[in-house]
Amino acid sequence: MEEPSDEILSQIMREAAEDARKSNEEATERYFNQMLIEAQKVAAL
Repeated sequence: MEEPSDEILSQIMREAAEDARKSNEEATERYFNQMLIEAQKVAAL
């Protein structure tokens, strides 16, 4: 079996980094949305 080229490895790393960035962005958005919901509950007391 042939070793992957540097170009292929680079592409894989770029895709992995993009997936991680997107996942982190989505998690951050969910976190702050939940914080806003909790803050609104406290404010309603």
